[in-house]
Amino acid sequence: MERLSDDLRALIPERIKGPLKTAIFTYRRMSSSVRPLPDFLVIGAARSGTTSLYRYLESHPAIATASMKEIHYFSIDHWRGVEWYRAHFPTAMTRRIMTWRGDARCQTGEATPYYLFHPLAPERIAEALPDIKLVILLRNPIDRAFSHYLHEVALGIEELPFERAIDEEPRRLEGEVEKIRSDPRYPGFNYQHFSYLSRGIYSDQLARWFSLFQRERFLILESERFWAEPQASHVAVLRFLGLPPIPLTAYPQHNKSEPSRMASRTKESLVDYFAPHNERLYNLLGSNFGWEPP
Repeated sequence: MERLSDDLRALIPERIKGPLKTAIFTYRRMSSSVRPLPDFLVIGAARSGTTSLYRYLESHPAIATASMKEIHYFSIDHWRGVEWYRAHFPTAMTRRIMTWRGDARCQTGEATPYYLFHPLAPERIAEALPDIKLVILLRNPIDRAFSHYLHEVALGIEELPFERAIDEEPRRLEGEVEKIRSDPRYPGFNYQHFSYLSRGIYSDQLARWFSLFQRERFLILESERFWAEPQASHVAVLRFLGLPPIPLTAYPQHNKSEPSRMASRTKESLVDYFAPHNERLYNLLGSNFGWEPP
């Protein structure tokens, strides 16, 4: 058994979990040659509903899940090599069995929302997976930034007040892209964790992806609509993947931030900050999400 259920994992003594996890992954890596690469990727954006979407997709009978949601191979772990990446996916035999049992060809994928923003991920994915299907959730960048900030605070990574953190963002991110491009093992900690506003400039990020993949390779969903109508969004993703649209009986929201309020003055300044970026996004996509109307 390659992936232990939560119930079985709870029965394993703590002192055994580490060695067992190592043994399982060693086996997976040794058999990486019979593990096909993924059919789809959920590439972002962070704090925009990717965890919920991936959990919904995991329940489909024709989707064989990866060993974890966020593998980060095309971002911070690319130096580990493609065998390491393949080790996270099910074997071809597993996929054949699941295809035989169901009504559709079995697919697999992962969801690493950092891929959308990472400076090297688009080129790396285009080279390794030219025929991949890409799913993107885009959230109001103001709400996304604040949720990102609250998440970093909860992790104990961020210690500054929100207003100070966004003021410090340019200094914290200065030179990060250059370092990431020059050193495959450079983790880019600041770039990943303190990019509150930068990640919300979606038009710049999507332009890079659109230059490498045909537009039909993308399904772009608005996060607010995804949360308001999860079944419709879930079914749309399944149709995009070419899978039978089997809805769920319930759609719980996963990885949800605790509610908190941003200072009204701060929000007003961010409305002005993101207005031109949102306008460029709407023009790029031919769709107006109406996040912060004037």
